[in-house]
Amino acid sequence: MSDKGGLQLLPETRKSIVINVPGEYKLIRFAIVVIVIVLILYGALWWYGSRVNAQLTDINNQLQAQEQQRNKGSEAALLTLGKQMNITSQVVKDHVHWSVGFDKIEQALQRNVQFKSFAATTNDGVIHITFFTDNYSTLARQLASFVADNAIKDISLDTVTVLTDGRLDVNAQIKFDTSKFLSK
Repeated sequence: MSDKGGLQLLPETRKSIVINVPGEYKLIRFAIVVIVIVLILYGALWWYGSRVNAQLTDINNQLQAQEQQRNKGSEAALLTLGKQMNITSQVVKDHVHWSVGFDKIEQALQRNVQFKSFAATTNDGVIHITFFTDNYSTLARQLASFVADNAIKDISLDTVTVLTDGRLDVNAQIKFDTSKFLSK
């Protein structure tokens, strides 16, 4: 049928005309690649999320099992004991060792000195003493023996009164360093 009345309208062989437009399918290919990557990432994140949720469920179950095994009465008693131990250890740590200070005073006493009264305060670091001694030389030796101790900062004589029997009635203040005088 290619020939009608001697005139051939269509060629015997058909040739196809192909027009190549550069970059024609690049955008579509890029979009498909991005969609595939997004789908793979979504699937990986969904899988990872389901694993994390499963682990979280297991951990919650373990915590609930541990919670049921707790003895809350014992825990409260242990907490109270811990607080009491902290308070007790602080008291023991800050404890003043007056026996150490008394021992230092006893070692510093002269033979002819007799205490009449003794009062001490830790906060001020002061000892108020009233004592009797037989003469001024014993008083001087007594003051020198107190001063010889490096824990004693200062001694002040308030009054020295001569009694009718010849003894001296001495009223004095001894200022001491608490960290040295009352510690072991």
